[in-house]
Amino acid sequence: MGVLHDTAFRQLFAHRQCMCELLTTFFPAEVAAQLDLATLERVNGSYASDGGSQRHGDMVWRVQVAGRWLYLYVLMEFQSTPDPYMALRMRV
Repeated sequence: MGVLHDTAFRQLFAHRQCMCELLTTFFPAEVAAQLDLATLERVNGSYASDGGSQRHGDMVWRVQVAGRWLYLYVLMEFQSTPDPYMALRMRV
């Protein structure tokens, strides 16, 4: 069941309008007001290290704040049971 939820939310927040709603709802109003949502765009969330290993982020977006880019890494993890090692998993 966790995989189905994860996939559904991943698809949902792949849409620009959903991210706009998330940002304006999640951030305090004074912070959200500084985001230039017209510049909000999704960027590539896959990375390769110098050693050749690959990492795939859940979702990466960027938005301008005062003319500078702010990168937002969106990590969503849905599980059917608690995982006492989740903090460690996220660091790896």
